[in-house]
Amino acid sequence: MKIAFANKKYNLKYVGERAGSAMRDALSKEKLDDFTHVLRVDGDVILPKRFIEAALNLNVDLVGRAGYAQMITTKAFKELFDNMYPVSFAEDSVLSHTVISSKKTHIRRTADKNDFAKTKEIL
Repeated sequence: MKIAFANKKYNLKYVGERAGSAMRDALSKEKLDDFTHVLRVDGDVILPKRFIEAALNLNVDLVGRAGYAQMITTKAFKELFDNMYPVSFAEDSVLSHTVISSKKTHIRRTADKNDFAKTKEIL
């Protein structure tokens, strides 16, 4: 496991723009093909001990929620965002909405009842 921190400072108005810009910068320095997932965590969040393991076991392309933490497969990230992390005043909502509303049938979401229940347990 490799961890890259997105902690570069940006003088932008909205927190989401700053977070999105920092994520974009950090990810641009990594070879995404070397990773299976991208994990985005708000700076004030402490993840449950088994979050990553439980999220991986769901076998979906996106786990988590805006304003907390999100883990997306690099395959879905590259396909839906063309390797460019979204920069927006609500970049985490953009991430979730884009995956959930994708018309691509091979993108698995936490949409069925069982997956949603499991997701709620780890969040």
